[in-house]
Amino acid sequence: MRSFLPLVQSVFGDTSSPLLILLLMILPWQPYAALGFNIPRIRKAETPDFTEISLFVTENAKSGTVVGVLKQYLSFLKSGDDLRYQIYNLGLVPDSEVQTVSPYSTNESDSIFTMDTISSTISVADSSKLDRERLCPFASVTEKECSLNYGISVTRNDKSAPALPPEQSWIKVKIVINDVNDCAPQFNDDITKGCKTIDLPEDTAVGTKIHLPDAKDLDSLQNGQLIYHLNCQNGPTNHPFALYQTRKSALESDASNGISSIRLQLRYSLDHEEQSAYNCTLTVCDNGTPILCSTMPLCITVHDVNDNAPFVFQKISKRMVKGF
Repeated sequence: MRSFLPLVQSVFGDTSSPLLILLLMILPWQPYAALGFNIPRIRKAETPDFTEISLFVTENAKSGTVVGVLKQYLSFLKSGDDLRYQIYNLGLVPDSEVQTVSPYSTNESDSIFTMDTISSTISVADSSKLDRERLCPFASVTEKECSLNYGISVTRNDKSAPALPPEQSWIKVKIVINDVNDCAPQFNDDITKGCKTIDLPEDTAVGTKIHLPDAKDLDSLQNGQLIYHLNCQNGPTNHPFALYQTRKSALESDASNGISSIRLQLRYSLDHEEQSAYNCTLTVCDNGTPILCSTMPLCITVHDVNDNAPFVFQKISKRMVKGF
């Protein structure tokens, strides 16, 4: 920073006692949407003056895990032994139509990754904060990408050496956080009495579908794909019920936080006199590795209806009496 003290001539023509002293400060150029960081401006993609790369890390990576080494990806950095690297958090990408960036990009994610200023190695600093479902809640139960965006400034240690061109002095790094199957599916129902109660009259029509609570899995892709199973005390098939599952579209899934609609379907007629109750278990499992499951007890009661006419248990015997 340089300052100048210009003399302002007074109305009396005396320059020895200026009426006004101006302090002129020449500051470094301020970045665009830098959120307080002194970093270069990133132009739009149609006129790039920077290099952009993508790195990938799984959400269960431990602290110290190497995400990537910039020198290994960019040839113009391999011969630069006198280079120094500094990482900055860029936050949300301006003018982005699709939200694929974590809202934590400008605060909590600062401590997730660290960078060695000499070797250009980017590694996990705090694995406890590397949680895809927490960083990108908008990407849960969907196939959306979860990514954090950073900028790397590259400078020479030798200040007298020629400056690097823009495309080599500023590198944009997108770190994509890949999902692992760490969330078990959960039913969207608060059971306080130990089981989900279902009451059915015995004259319920065959084919009737009874809505059951959906389950939700916060993981993505196959880790969030759900499969339901029904088992009753009579065995897996020796009961009058079946499961009817309807897949939802992506839009419906986002709106309801689920990927399917599950219903209990009556396969054949009920008979209260034959069996008045069924104790079943609804199990939901995901399609990840390892497979994670949750269960919900179902208490199904069959109510009696007036479907049997009365009849006499004893037979009436006819006897002939002599004399009549």
